[in-house]
Amino acid sequence: TLIGEGNVYVALRDTAKGQEAFSRAMQIEKGYTGPDGPELAAPMRMGMGEALLLSSGRQEALAYFKSALEVCRKLRDWRGEAAALRRIAEVESGLGNVQEARQHFEAAIEIIESVRARVAGPTFRSSYSASTRVFYESYMDLLMQGNAANVALESSERSRMRSLVEMLTEARVDIHQGVDPAMVERERTLARQINAKQRELMSLAGDKEKAGLTKDAEKEIDALLLQ
Repeated sequence: TLIGEGNVYVALRDTAKGQEAFSRAMQIEKGYTGPDGPELAAPMRMGMGEALLLSSGRQEALAYFKSALEVCRKLRDWRGEAAALRRIAEVESGLGNVQEARQHFEAAIEIIESVRARVAGPTFRSSYSASTRVFYESYMDLLMQGNAANVALESSERSRMRSLVEMLTEARVDIHQGVDPAMVERERTLARQINAKQRELMSLAGDKEKAGLTKDAEKEIDALLLQ
């Protein structure tokens, strides 16, 4: 797809070809009436923003990231919303807009904290924390640059506490001791369902004709994680 092509060019730091691919994708989007059209809008805009950043087009990139944020909010796509907020914050930081950057970082972290509290089971919370660590690292970088050391320390401690929980899990500490057996069994059932969906997702990877099924599988995994 053009989105995939654009992402490859961005990864190769070929800004001109990346921008061309995403521009073509957005042109096609205008006349596209497929059911997955709205879901493709945000990745296109995020991709164009990344391509523009390679050519130092920060203001232009910011506009695309903000457009992607609006799309994600309409779709209630929390993952996309948090990612867009983080990139907006990072660009704002680069532009010297520290207060705006901080507000966007905190909004993104509020989303991932809210989701993390509802993720089923310590194993999945550990995996989720690892996947979102970049949010805290970027936020702490901003705070240290702005001499907000106390807030940065607080953010660091929150991340460190998660690491402690993950270490206890890896050390096989019985965190289920005293827990209602029905709840333990429910967690295990959810884990099996999520593993099955993740295997399904892997089998669909790279198959353009099954893009819709891939999206469905991702949504089902997200729904299971929030149970």
